Amino acid sequence: MKATEALTPSLGAIVASSFSAFLYVMLNVGAAFFAYIFGALGDKFSKNNLLALGYLIFSIYCIGFIFSPPNIWIYAFLFLLAGVETGAIDATERSCAAELLEENRRGTGFGILSTINGIGDFTSSITAGILWTLISASASFAFGAILALIATMILIIRK
Repeated sequence: MKATEALTPSLGAIVASSFSAFLYVMLNVGAAFFAYIFGALGDKFSKNNLLALGYLIFSIYCIGFIFSPPNIWIYAFLFLLAGVETGAIDATERSCAAELLEENRRGTGFGILSTINGIGDFTSSITAGILWTLISASASFAFGAILALIATMILIIRK
């Protein structure tokens, strides 16, 4: 939405929407690619630190969307960061949970993790939408950046 909204004045609604859809597809392709990379890195490095890195990258691209001018190349870079973040979190979150759970409780633990993620996604989407509608897109991105920085700090302190 942000890319379409910001690029429409310079590109027109159809081109801006098409380019934004292309960026979203590339984000998902990048996420699959980077999930593989972070999965391999998780075998060699701390999964906790890799997860913290994913949250930090999330906060960086949120801040990027707040302060960057509407530019195709900048947005392509921010979407690339989003793909890295999505891959990092997808690959490491459940691995971190597996390390924390006893083997005989992993199924229940993963179910609880998925439930909490679903509730969190729903709640954060509503909150971000309200902030976007009532205040601005930047307020929505600031909300995400702040929460991601808090999560990063918790993971780093929790070591």
